[in-house]
Amino acid sequence: MLSSKDNALIKLVRSLEMKKYRDEHGLFVIEGDKFVRDALAANYHAEYLLISETYTLEHAVDFEAVSLTDALFATIAKTKTPQGIMGVFRIPQITFSKVMDKNRILFLNGVQNSDNVGALIRSAVCAGYGAVIMDETTADIYSDKAVRASAGALLNIACTHGTVSDLLLLKENGYMVIASALDGYADCDITADKSVLIVGNEGSGISSEVKQICDCLVKIPIYGAFDSLNVACAGTLLMYKTVGY
Repeated sequence: MLSSKDNALIKLVRSLEMKKYRDEHGLFVIEGDKFVRDALAANYHAEYLLISETYTLEHAVDFEAVSLTDALFATIAKTKTPQGIMGVFRIPQITFSKVMDKNRILFLNGVQNSDNVGALIRSAVCAGYGAVIMDETTADIYSDKAVRASAGALLNIACTHGTVSDLLLLKENGYMVIASALDGYADCDITADKSVLIVGNEGSGISSEVKQICDCLVKIPIYGAFDSLNVACAGTLLMYKTVGY
């Protein structure tokens, strides 16, 4: 049973709090009993499974895992009430060709809040979307906050990085490119068979470069004394609108 903060595995887990090291190692962390078991069931490759001594006493452990003292586990846990289990998983490598097999795609253009990124991924799965593309200005979906905000939904959808050039390629292959914008139109028909829905930065919206590519700019009417919805709320409403709800 591990008890030292200086153990190499513990140092690795701590390093994965930073995107730089997640990218370098190709690994990310999932915490919580349900999320870890869901990842295993979804055939995510677990490099390491870590459990606390209390978890060992309270659960039937039917997998190979590294045991930690409760005190040590608490130093690497990110939840307020740790369940005593976490996994270090390999980040899946999704090719763009796999994304193009999907009829509905969510494109995140500069969404910088990790909670919003996770919430949008969760909504995309619920709305039946097949893929999520993030540009380089969007918060990392494999951060602890984004993973938790997605409630594990990122395990059930293809996620990859993309650029404006990729948007153009999708458009050339018959996808309707739709974006949420305050200067858009409320009466757009966005129920195309193949579509990409773009949601933009929390403060400035979609970039001008992305805007030029769009086939349709759509806005959600605001009836109260405020100017806009949270990006996760707006994105969720529009995703459901694209599927005809």
